[in-house]
Amino acid sequence: MREVVAASSVPVRGAPVSNPRQNPPQRPAVPAEQRPPGDRAELSAAAAEYQAARDAAVAARMDAIRAQIADGTYLTPEKLDVVVERLFAELTGT
Repeated sequence: MREVVAASSVPVRGAPVSNPRQNPPQRPAVPAEQRPPGDRAELSAAAAEYQAARDAAVAARMDAIRAQIADGTYLTPEKLDVVVERLFAELTGT
């Protein structure tokens, strides 16, 4: 069965249409003491040390690559061969 729509609710051609996502309904602010407890995660000291070591290793690798690029020794025939092989495989699906 089709829904009957009153003529007054049909938008006029060229009239702006409101987007319900533009003005979502606002929820009232709830004081922190009334909110349910949320999820929390805390990293151990070992995890923080691991992250710091990983960040240092990445920084060292990036510095080495930047130095090779500056020296003109980063692009080698072997690296270019790998790039060409991977590009060919991507293009041919093999």
